[in-house]
Amino acid sequence: MNNKLLYFLIVIFLIITFYFLIYKNSIIETFIPDSESMYNNVYNPNGIKIDTEGKNLIYNNKSVYYGNKFNNNIKSKNLSNDKINTNILLKNNGFPVCNFMEWNNNINDESNIININEQLKFPLVVKFNYGCKGKDVFTDIINNEQLVEKINYLKNNNKNSILIEEQVTGDKYRIMILNDKFIYANKQIKPIMKGDGISNIKTLIQKYPKQINIINEDLIRQQGYNLDDILEKNKELTITNVLSGMNGIDEINVLETDIHPVNMKMFANLNNLIGLNFSGIDYIGPDLSKPYFDGGKIIEINADPTFNTSEQKKSSVINNFINALFT
Repeated sequence: MNNKLLYFLIVIFLIITFYFLIYKNSIIETFIPDSESMYNNVYNPNGIKIDTEGKNLIYNNKSVYYGNKFNNNIKSKNLSNDKINTNILLKNNGFPVCNFMEWNNNINDESNIININEQLKFPLVVKFNYGCKGKDVFTDIINNEQLVEKINYLKNNNKNSILIEEQVTGDKYRIMILNDKFIYANKQIKPIMKGDGISNIKTLIQKYPKQINIINEDLIRQQGYNLDDILEKNKELTITNVLSGMNGIDEINVLETDIHPVNMKMFANLNNLIGLNFSGIDYIGPDLSKPYFDGGKIIEINADPTFNTSEQKKSSVINNFINALFT
């Protein structure tokens, strides 16, 4: 084999390795303001001009820079990506967060477990501090054995900054806020397997209309099943409590008029506290028509939230977006 061919094969190998290890396995929530879909669905139909060279949106003689994705404070964006320090800030300022702890890498596992058992109640959630889109999130942890297993999995993958939270019950919502104004809210519906009396659970998951990437086998076992078991006809089974656009959810739009004013004010204040102009807030609790102090919790704040094509095609969302940007 000559040197040129060898060099070519090495380059191809490195490209493929990069794709699978870095790109494909990196689940990054991101908003692309100058994407083709934004142009076709939002800008062009509404007379918004786009200056791609200067990275400006122009409407009614007003220009808005989009190169920073509407968030110009790097420190605030970095803070929102740091779940532990975000939780500390929110808690210190009276915002509702789950009871939480940080895994202490300076003490042994036994001491960590003792501290967690003294301060938190099962079930627990374990998260990589800098993860997103549900990646490296483990829910429904009901004992210390499972807890250590998930912690060791993260540490073995060099993800040593670890957040442990009490798991809360309720519905999960995504709320998008721009310049203190409401853009949209969705209720996220988890994928539920319904038995046909013939197919095993693994097959039902494969046949599900949407792709499910994060399956919780511990949760399935807690309900008395394994992946190879046949699910009885009409029996419903929860296979994951990690809800994200990457994990088979359905979404139901929530009207602004159906959100309690206390919650709306809290979401806007939350953005101001973090120092963001544009964010996607993940919230778990009762119906959004009920005030957050009835059991609602802020789960995460995303400084670069996905603005998917289905939302881009809704007139109410588009109107809210344009109003928030240009008034």
